[in-house]
Amino acid sequence: MSASVNNPPSAAPPEDPVRAALDDPVVRVKLLAHARAVFRGQNADAEDAVQEVLTRALARRHTFDPATGSAGGWLFGFAANVFQEMFRAERRRSAQQPADQAAWEMAAVAPTAPEADIADERLRAEHHLSRLSTDDRDIVRLRFFDGLSLPDIATQLGISYVAARMRFSRAIRRLQDLAGVGPKEDRS
Repeated sequence: MSASVNNPPSAAPPEDPVRAALDDPVVRVKLLAHARAVFRGQNADAEDAVQEVLTRALARRHTFDPATGSAGGWLFGFAANVFQEMFRAERRRSAQQPADQAAWEMAAVAPTAPEADIADERLRAEHHLSRLSTDDRDIVRLRFFDGLSLPDIATQLGISYVAARMRFSRAIRRLQDLAGVGPKEDRS
């Protein structure tokens, strides 16, 4: 029996939440936006990274355990690992002498900022973010990734400013707990 035009088969069976997350265009857009942030706007690298994430996640979706969190969170955690592998591979490549001797000498004289260290920090942060609830993760991303102010977040979420401030504060506390850090102590 074939699927009729009126009843096309679903993109992912409900028992495969990872496939459903991979097929969700909203998740793909968020994943690409995150990759662009991690790869600092280098669209080709970000797109390659997302494609690698999607390919590997599809192949390894059997390792997802719904008891540990959402498929979207698992996917972003998975992405963090893939991005970190890509940065490590790039570090190994950049440590090798290039064919262009002038470029090699320039790199030796004028070292660039430790972008790989910054990327590692972003990946660690994304790992901790993936462990937050969807509401907590969304409010932190709106504030830090999208750069929205708390009044703008309140408007976007359709809540009062006070509620947005409280949600954000609680989300940051939970994030600190997950990361194993506490609020900065007053050293006066």
